[in-house]
Amino acid sequence: MRPRITGVSLLRWEKASIVLPMDSETHSNETGVALRFLRERAGLKAKDVAELAKVSAAYLSRVESGQSVPSNAWLSHVCGVLASQISSKNKSRTAA
Repeated sequence: MRPRITGVSLLRWEKASIVLPMDSETHSNETGVALRFLRERAGLKAKDVAELAKVSAAYLSRVESGQSVPSNAWLSHVCGVLASQISSKNKSRTAA
């Protein structure tokens, strides 16, 4: 199930965009939902994403749970890593 998120565009994913709302309370919760969704879509554990993106696994967990609001730069970096992993996974599926 894809998260239903509206607001500011965050990431092109397949043929749709993951977007985030502007207000910080909703932003925090929905950012975490979107991030977890993308991580699971990539078939990765939080620890794997933290290692690939060179970020703290504890902070990633807090963002996914809505306890922390990441900076746009942090979020863009982690989503870029996730998008790369999803793209690689999709390419390997179509090649098989």
